[in-house]
Amino acid sequence: MQEQLKNQEQLPILKQKLTEEQIKNIKAPKLVKDLVEQLAFEARKSEYVDSKSGVSARLTISALENLISTAERRMLINGEEETTVRISDFIGVIPSITGKVELVYEGEQEGTATVAQILIGKAIRKQFEEYFPSPDKIKKSQQKKILTQKLSIGFLITIWI
Repeated sequence: MQEQLKNQEQLPILKQKLTEEQIKNIKAPKLVKDLVEQLAFEARKSEYVDSKSGVSARLTISALENLISTAERRMLINGEEETTVRISDFIGVIPSITGKVELVYEGEQEGTATVAQILIGKAIRKQFEEYFPSPDKIKKSQQKKILTQKLSIGFLITIWI
């Protein structure tokens, strides 16, 4: 279920910063917004991020701006008329994270880009668990059988590269 940004009233600040062309040509599913919000939550919980400095609310706005720009860049490079934001576009969010969070010593040792990738991975994993059972909790349980049945009867998982 894809929603265009112009239909998402939760993002009025971002909508003001987008061009009409971006609003028209780039679709952002609700999952994208949820992932960006989860990214901020993961940053607030992270042992690499300085909790005294906090995580700015601007992180989500900046991340969404960069995400849209990355999708737009991909669209233009591929000569497409319109596009949908993909998981692979989250590579463009790394500068937003590194510019909006302050790291503790351990985070600095890991490197800002590495910490950003860790946070993106955790956000994706958390959102995955909203739709599917946790991979860690599935052993040889009933959940695994249910998931297998869903996939075998045509439950569709779309992966964009």
